Amino acid sequence: MKDRGMKIQIFRSYEEEAKAEYQRRSDQSPEERIHEFSVLQERFWGEKWTSSKMEPVVSFEKVTW
Repeated sequence: MKDRGMKIQIFRSYEEEAKAEYQRRSDQSPEERIHEFSVLQERFWGEKWTSSKMEPVVSFEKVTW
């Protein structure tokens, strides 16, 4: 089996988890963040993500990095 470098972390609070997630994302390159976004979109929308017209929706997150 191939090691995918996954690890499990247990947090004491949502705030602690949010800080760890913020740090993980800030350590990513822009290309890695875009790739992660596209994987999540494909998981959510499935084949609709690329094969059918979707209504335009815009959302954004303001970050310091």
